Amino acid sequence: QVYVPDTVTEPSCTLQLSAISVATGIMDTDDITMVSGCSGGALTGANLAVVYDSDEIWAYNPQTDAWKRQSVVSGILGVQISDNLAVVYDSDSIWAYNPQLDAWKSEYGAGDIQGARISANLAVVYDSNDIWAYNPQLDAWKSEYGAGDIQGARISANLAVVYDSNDIWAYNPQLDAWKNQHVSDGIQGVEISDNLAVVYDSDSIWAYNPQTDAWKRQHVGGILCPASL
Repeated sequence: QVYVPDTVTEPSCTLQLSAISVATGIMDTDDITMVSGCSGGALTGANLAVVYDSDEIWAYNPQTDAWKRQSVVSGILGVQISDNLAVVYDSDSIWAYNPQLDAWKSEYGAGDIQGARISANLAVVYDSNDIWAYNPQLDAWKSEYGAGDIQGARISANLAVVYDSNDIWAYNPQLDAWKNQHVSDGIQGVEISDNLAVVYDSDSIWAYNPQTDAWKRQHVGGILCPASL
């Protein structure tokens, strides 16, 4: 069993935690009690677990059998977790927890975060104009500023894409780089797998190939069944 303090007090709320049972990295969330209107919760993946309130987050690493704490000054707005990564953000900063390193990696000055996506090997966070990818192999965030009015993101084990109405960016973790493609008639559909990404408008399709780090266009004269974004 792993124990955390009986009571953790923060300026905005009080979070009471009973003993938390952890077996093979899975946390029993039934053992957690929230009081005093505290905004928080618990999330688990195959190789880590996190517990958070409005101002702090703790990651449990079964490999080290230890908790790693991260204070979030401006108040937690979002938390996401996969089997091998955790991401948390407030109004102007983002953090990724890497269990291989047992460390949190911060990126400041993010702005008004709009969303995040996470997979076993990658994380993507975006605000209204900028995008960031976290690469656990490099333990680093890769930014792309001035991207535009971001509308959504897709992520897989080895690839991530972020898009607005007329542009799409692919993040290639092997190169630690973003690759942009302008779609003049407006993006109507985006699909992604571990090794490929496809985007299309009303009459053309583009495929991103991580091996060549390039988008390849094909004019098709009308897409009949656009996918929902």
